[in-house]
Amino acid sequence: MFKVLVLQHLFNLSDDQTEFQIRDRYSFCRFLGLSSESKVPDAKTVWVYCERLKERGLFDKLFSELLIQIDAAGFSVRNRQIVDAAMAPVPKQRNTREENRQIKAGDGPEAWGDNKRRWKDVEARWTMKHGKTHYGHKSYISSRSSR
Repeated sequence: MFKVLVLQHLFNLSDDQTEFQIRDRYSFCRFLGLSSESKVPDAKTVWVYCERLKERGLFDKLFSELLIQIDAAGFSVRNRQIVDAAMAPVPKQRNTREENRQIKAGDGPEAWGDNKRRWKDVEARWTMKHGKTHYGHKSYISSRSSR
């Protein structure tokens, strides 16, 4: 159950969202040692467990100790969000170096007429994902829950 609270704290999830994410994310189940057939603690169980730790004054002590151990192992904690980045591909632009320089400066090349400007995507960029190059737009979904 403490691992459930660790996930909840790191991703800033509500009790209901914690239950949902455990059911939805294979990585959460793997971290918790659950199989697909395992019972997942419901939101009420998570809340009761958390409240009991707080009543006994253990909640802050346990998390402080956990952060000390994580730091001692040479890791850092990036918490409070779930980010999913997807690439939205667009047709590759065949621009000259000078045109690319002008685009990066925030100006469309002066030689482009209105029709050409409509067809050119000046906001798309090249990026690497899983060792492969992609051209398009990054689409981020960041989920933050308040508690």
